[in-house]
Amino acid sequence: MISPFLVRGGIFIEDNSDIKNISCFADQIDKVGITNFYSVPIIYFLLSKVNTISEQVKKVHTFVSGGYKLPENIFQRFFKKTNYEIHEGYGLSEASPVGTCHRPGDKIRILSVGRSVPCCKVKIMVNGGLENPIKQQGEICIRGTNVMKGYYRHPDATKSVLAGGWLHTGDLGYMDKDGFVYFTGQKKRMINYGGMKVYPAEVERLLKMNNNALEAEVFGKDDKLSGQSVNAKIRLENNTKTAQDDLIKWCRGNFSDYKIPSKVEFI
Repeated sequence: MISPFLVRGGIFIEDNSDIKNISCFADQIDKVGITNFYSVPIIYFLLSKVNTISEQVKKVHTFVSGGYKLPENIFQRFFKKTNYEIHEGYGLSEASPVGTCHRPGDKIRILSVGRSVPCCKVKIMVNGGLENPIKQQGEICIRGTNVMKGYYRHPDATKSVLAGGWLHTGDLGYMDKDGFVYFTGQKKRMINYGGMKVYPAEVERLLKMNNNALEAEVFGKDDKLSGQSVNAKIRLENNTKTAQDDLIKWCRGNFSDYKIPSKVEFI
């Protein structure tokens, strides 16, 4: 968000919390004269359903997707509708916040999140040792001026994450011979729901705060629109249909929306 100001540009932030208004969102792209557009994959999917979208995005030079892995079907759908490719990148807060992207001039490789940005280096580590094995899955590690100095008042966590002078992201991927990185998943137990980070252990703990919940297991499942969905298996002391409905209602009243399991199996 700072970058446009460095070149005397402006920023327009649109509230997309109500995705039912996607047509109005598309109108704003044209009305404001957006030249560089940044969003998450599900917004590109919804924009591709707007009948007049090809006309409304004519002023845009670049589309960028982030937050979670861009599904190939959304890339193809948006390209077919607008004739624009979506550029994809990868990063995290600890790397302020971009580590890779498709650089200007790069031919987009749909399944890739691009090459390392100029201010940093990226490598793949397998079993904490082997570096940059071609097309072999390992942990994505980043080193550069964009990497944090450490976690505030958490020296042990800092020492672990920045071991050897590299940021160990906890994310998995592989690299091809040209240096393009391909994201494949998380090493740590975490669900990426539409760019929002959901930790199963936290949701399990919250579920067990319900007086009727005896056990809970929370896990992610791949989803074509949101990256991953939040799912749960729950054992209730009183396992009636009414009790099940009450628990779901209780979750909606006590959880952040993105942490509420989209599918619950009562066991």
